[in-house]
Amino acid sequence: MKSKMVGLFALVMIALTVAGFAYAHWSETLVLSGTVKTGKLDLAWSCKCWDNEGELKDVGKISCNIEDDTLTITVENAYPCYEVGGTIDIKNVGTVPAVLKGYKITLPEDVTYEYNPYTREIILKYNGEVMAEGSIIFDPKAIAQIDPEEIVCIDFDIHFTNPGLPENWSGTFTITLYFENWSPPA
Repeated sequence: MKSKMVGLFALVMIALTVAGFAYAHWSETLVLSGTVKTGKLDLAWSCKCWDNEGELKDVGKISCNIEDDTLTITVENAYPCYEVGGTIDIKNVGTVPAVLKGYKITLPEDVTYEYNPYTREIILKYNGEVMAEGSIIFDPKAIAQIDPEEIVCIDFDIHFTNPGLPENWSGTFTITLYFENWSPPA
């Protein structure tokens, strides 16, 4: 019986040893951490305007203002042969390229426009009659994507003419450009 007891004890010890190996394991927690920094989409506009009046005659006026990503150009007291123009600069002050996704132009009441992208000529009509002609000069490919620190210039000039220009005309034009960050094609 003593040998059975020793055999049983040995069997229990072997079973416990096997069970101990089966359940024994080491564990360690591995923590991964990282930092992600995103870029910034930020564009700065500026505008300078001019007209063809000298210092002795200051009848007409042109001004431009930028607020909430909208450029507003106001022309006051336009008359035949009054010529205005300006330069609009758009600078990417962010850290990612900006892509032009669309634009919206708002014109004064009863004014429509025609733009020929090949000749870069613009015609403004009041009640269907030509009131002004001019040009808008920019490189559509350059404004399509603006890289960080890059500046895109848009130059315009408008010459008010007869007979479509009504007397005592003033008007406000607004241009809103919609940009988003560039991303590679999917």
